[in-house]
Amino acid sequence: MQNSGVYLSESDLRNLTRAAEILHDPLGFSSLDGWRAAVNSSMREIVRADVAIFYVRSPDEPDSQCGAVCSDDLSADQVSDFIRHGLFDAGSDRALAYGLSVATQRGLVGEDWDTCFADSAVNAFYLPNHLRDAVGILVWDREGRKEASIEMHRTDFGTPLFGEEGVARLTLLLPGLRAGVAAVRAASASSRGVEALLDSLDQPVALADSRGRLTFRSSSLAALLDSDPEGTRVWAELGQLASSQAAMFEARGWGRRHRTTLPSLEGALSATSECATALGRYLLSVVEAPGTLTGGRHGFLLRAELMFPPVTSAAAVAARFGLTAREVQVARLLASGAANERIAFVLTISPHTARRHTEKVLAKLGVTSRAAVGPALRGEVPSS
Repeated sequence: MQNSGVYLSESDLRNLTRAAEILHDPLGFSSLDGWRAAVNSSMREIVRADVAIFYVRSPDEPDSQCGAVCSDDLSADQVSDFIRHGLFDAGSDRALAYGLSVATQRGLVGEDWDTCFADSAVNAFYLPNHLRDAVGILVWDREGRKEASIEMHRTDFGTPLFGEEGVARLTLLLPGLRAGVAAVRAASASSRGVEALLDSLDQPVALADSRGRLTFRSSSLAALLDSDPEGTRVWAELGQLASSQAAMFEARGWGRRHRTTLPSLEGALSATSECATALGRYLLSVVEAPGTLTGGRHGFLLRAELMFPPVTSAAAVAARFGLTAREVQVARLLASGAANERIAFVLTISPHTARRHTEKVLAKLGVTSRAAVGPALRGEVPSS
């Protein structure tokens, strides 16, 4: 097929169609990393590139140039070098100055190769990594800042797809990249609105992404965990629950589409666990979150419910039972189910000292078993 003077085979047309679909649909993937990786793979095929590097400015920091760089073709150290030297190089400046959204290295350099080879980015990143030719597609905001870019590189120089033929193909895909970046921005704004809503509901909930990484906790949950000396452990348990659920979904196959209905804690793929601390016993729950809660991407909604009412303050416990400050700490750890070894580790004391404190706490609370400490602190059993 002939298009704008460029011959496109049936295979080329399929690749262009596939790339356009991927660019348009970042929310159809379980994560932005998954979208970026798919974009790189499809774009690399369009121009037969050896290396593809995708940059998207952070939607949470629209006034800065912070963002994510994705490349399956470079090591982590090479990506760091690219961010340091190549992300905002003279080539980007020239493309902006010329008003270009699709550009080739040859088109930007023209005849001025001396200036090109004097560029610090060329010497610090591109040449050391044997990247000798480039073609790219860029999205600029209204202030002339780079919102996104996809650089494709080859280790040789002068192939037709890194000249006008490549420009013609990438120009066809430019609207798709712009639409995809706009979708990411809108989803981020939606997520921030949802987080504000969850805060206003006064519920102890959290959100996790498709990999089970915790990304948000409501102010209610933050206050609850901050009031618990072992709140960091509860947060870690929530993260483990989300991670386990994410692994299950990954094994069963997320599919490219996310759910849109509200989650139910009774769902087939929901999960619960319990976590005991000195404050009481938490019921931790996780369900797949609808896209409306996670910016259109796969993710999880979690809840930490304190099943038993919190015990009174340390001062009140000490006054009621005649405990020292150290014995109050031991009593709360006993209430959480901690053994002497755990108590010794948490309080940085010897197991022998932990055992002596335990004996004194049991005697002062008027109970005969460790299991009765929690109910005694909560006033559920009479003290002698």
